[in-house]
Parts: sequence; C-alpha cells; structure tokens
Amino acid sequence: MLKLKRLACAALAAVMLTSAVSLSGCSTPEIAMTVDGTEYSTGVYLAYLYNTYFSLFYQGSYPLYYYTYQGKDPWAQKLPYGDDKTEMSVSDYIKLTTQDTIIRQKALENKLKEAKLNFLEKDVEQVNSTIKNMKQDALLRYGISKESYEKMLMAFSCNERALFYGTYDNNGSKAMSEDEIRKYFNDNYLSYKIIEIPLTDDDGKDLSEAEIKKVKERLQKYLNQYTTGKDFDKVIETYNADEKASSETSTSSSGSTTTTTTTTTTTTTTTTTTTTATTGTGNSSSASSDAEDEEEEENKDPNRKDIDAKLYGDEDFTNALKTVKIDEAKIIEYKKGGSTNTAALVLRLDPEKGRLDGKDYFKESRENIIYGAKWEEFDKEIKEYEHSGDMITAKLYEELNKTFVTPFDREDINLLSGRMDTFLDFIHDAAKRMLMYRPKSVNQLLIAMGQCIVEDARILKDIMNGLEYIQKKPQEINEKCVRIKKIEHDVDDLYEQFMSDVFANEKDAIELVKLKNIGQVLEDATDRAKDVGDIVRGIIIKFA
Repeated sequence: MLKLKRLACAALAAVMLTSAVSLSGCSTPEIAMTVDGTEYSTGVYLAYLYNTYFSLFYQGSYPLYYYTYQGKDPWAQKLPYGDDKTEMSVSDYIKLTTQDTIIRQKALENKLKEAKLNFLEKDVEQVNSTIKNMKQDALLRYGISKESYEKMLMAFSCNERALFYGTYDNNGSKAMSEDEIRKYFNDNYLSYKIIEIPLTDDDGKDLSEAEIKKVKERLQKYLNQYTTGKDFDKVIETYNADEKASSETSTSSSGSTTTTTTTTTTTTTTTTTTTTATTGTGNSSSASSDAEDEEEEENKDPNRKDIDAKLYGDEDFTNALKTVKIDEAKIIEYKKGGSTNTAALVLRLDPEKGRLDGKDYFKESRENIIYGAKWEEFDKEIKEYEHSGDMITAKLYEELNKTFVTPFDREDINLLSGRMDTFLDFIHDAAKRMLMYRPKSVNQLLIAMGQCIVEDARILKDIMNGLEYIQKKPQEINEKCVRIKKIEHDVDDLYEQFMSDVFANEKDAIELVKLKNIGQVLEDATDRAKDVGDIVRGIIIKFA
C-alpha cells in the first residue's frame, strides 16, 4: 500500500519538477545556472533539483517524509532555511537548497583542483554501478537525461569525500595521526548493551506512576540477575523469554485467537550497529550493508552497540549513557528521540574491547572516526570559501527561476493526491476482502467490474504522466477523463445486475454478504477514479 502511495506522490513530483522548465510559455533555457564561470545545463540543474526533492520526501530524517504518509499536504508546510532559520515554502526551500548544493559542489571542485586530488576509486565504482543499473525512463519523465544525472551524482558522491579524506587521511595536508584517531575514538565512542522499555503506552501517552513503578521493578530484577551472574547476554535471554511468555496466544472455545500483551512496547538491542558518515550533512546515521554484515560476523558479541557521541542525534540518551561507568550496569531514564520517556538497563563497555582487536578496528572504522573528528572543521572551511567574494558569482536564469511553481493550484494538488490515494485504498481493500472472504464462486459480473478497475488504473497512469503536457494536450487528457466517467457508469450498471443476480440465485446468506461487500468496494473504487477525472477536467478548464 505504501508503495502505491509513493508512486502516486512521485507522479505529482514529476509534474512539479517538469513545471520548472515547461509551463511558463517560455523556451527552456539551455543553461540554467552559472557558478564561478562554470555553466550548468538545465538537465544537470534538474538532476540536482530532483535529488533535493527526493531527499526531502523519501528520507526519514526529514518531516516531509512523514507528512507524505500521514495524509497531510507536505507542500503546505514551512521549512527553516539558512543559518537564520528563515521559514519558507517547500518550493522556495527546494529551489534555494538546490542552488546552494550546486555552489558547494563548485567550491569543492575548485579545492580539489587546488590540492591536486582525485576521486576515491570505490566512490567512482559505486556511481558507475548505480548509473549502469538505472532505467532511462525513470529520469526522462523528469526531463533529465542519464548523462545529466551521472554528472550530478558523480559530483555529489565523489567531490566531498575525495577532498575530505584527501585532506585528513593518510598523507593529506592535515592528516590525523594514529594517536589522534585513537584519542578521538576513546573520547567520543560509546559502546553498550541495552534493554529498553518506553514509559508510554501504545498511543504515546505517559504511563501512570504505578505502571512506571512496575517497569522499574522489572528492570531492577534484570539488574539483580546481572549483578549475580555478570552475564548480560543471559539477562537479555531472560528478558526475551519473559516477553514471549507475556505475549503467548490462547485459543478460545470458538476457535478465534487472542493475544495478551504488556502495556508497553519494548526494545532489546540484538544487532550490531555501526555509525557511518553521511556526506554533506554533518550527521551520522546507521545503515545496514554487506560490509556491516561482515563486521558483525567478526564481532564475537552480537548484542554490542557502538555510537559516536559527538555526532549521535539522541542527545538525552547520550548524556544518560555517559553517567554510566565502563563495565558498569545501571538503570537510566531519558527522552528517546528527545520526546519519548524511556527507562533502560544498560551495560557500558570499553569501546576498544569485545569487538575487533585495536589495530584491525581502526583499519575497518578509520573513515568513520576521521569523519567524526574533523567534519565540523572541514564544513566550516568550505562554507567560508563558498561565501567568499572571489569564489562565487551565481546566477539562475530568471525564466527558470520564476517558473518553479506548481503547474496548478495547491488545493487542486491536494484534492488530486487525496482522491488518488482513496482510489488506491479501495483497490487494496478489494484485494483484502477477496483474500479474507474466499468466496466459493466468483460471478462473471464481478470479474467484469474488476477488469473495469484495471482499465481505470491504466488510464489514470496515462493521465498522471501526461499532466506535464496539460497546456499542450488538454483535449487528449480530457478524453481520457471522459473515458473514466464512462467506465464509472458501466460499473454502476454491472453492479446493479450483479446484485440482482446474487439476491436471486445465492441461497447461502453468508456467501451473499461476502459477495455484496466485495461488489460494493469495487463499485466505490470506480467512483473515486471518476473523482480524479473530474478534478483533472477542472484543472484543464482553469489552466489549459
């Protein structure tokens, strides 16, 4: 379901992006932006624009990601921009952030040439692999060629890392010594094992004092077990066994299954997480990768977790963890993510023990450690260079700048997105009902209704892909909308025939109810498809 919603949102994103160069009535400028004498084509600019958009809407670190799946209009939000955190519309934020990104990449390129540094081979190989496996059609719908996207991706993925590690690693001009790397690691990395229980219920409401007391008593029991046996892994096993016991299922006399659960949701750290650098953000993130899996195999302690306290975003948890001495187990409280009251039993470990031996650890984690130690210094230097008078003279062509608007009203976008979402929901609901009800037989009229919905989906896909040409081909799009309306009338007739046939011939009351419910949701789906068509026809009247 989420995938379908994502596709619908992507269709609207295509409209947003292509409007930047196609809906003003002006000819598309060949050169979109000039930075320090370097010209960036419209295709390359759109590639950067797309990258900014995708980061905002599809990376969980951004609030727009959540708005997209909460039924809220992400375009109606305000985002803080720049050092002064000026609030602005999403459209303006995307535009300015894209310009800033291009300027930064040019600054990095200048510095790379000055230092006579080349891209890291593994970064180049990764980009080449990505481009090789990329489908051209996925880019062309946004007005981006594969070549333009490759230029953007090569710069975005290689410039910063090449300059950063060429400066601070190995024989760089500001290379960190082994002693400096080790000191940063010892000062900033926190290693631990944890049993974590939120002090909130499933609705996010704080537990009562009595319930909180029970949680703490439970954690104290596990602490006592550790104090006696000095084996935290055994404590985790006990905890997991207790959780399983509290959630055991029982079968009622009617044959239905019920589940008994505790009032809290709990988390136990059972995997190894490695802090990895995210280029260009100054933040760290956890990511699963083949390399990480290999490290986990070498790590003899799968319950261990390590974080870079300097870059780790959960400040309250980090501060609470620092109150625990190395090799000490302790119950701590904190606001997880800065908001969720949480209690935990944590065992703090020596970061240099229990994983890999010292030298091998630094060989495998060297990049992460250097990044944590030197990122702020590097970022500050590049930003100063970006804003220097001698470095940048950036100009975005006026016609491109002023056309970065949605091709139609925000309320129309909101309505269109909502109706598309509802249409997809009904399709999903119909599929679920077929699986749940498992009717003994499927009426041919029901099959015909399903085929009509398939036709609706095909036409709506064509309409979404064609919205970027709404001013050029309004009649073609309108004809597709009329076809959807005709299908809705046809399904109304089919549904009436279907219900008449079911009530006349189906003797099993339960089967009758099953078939009626399935038929109803199929008929409702075509109504929502017609709603989408009506909205698009209204857009045509206003703007085409």
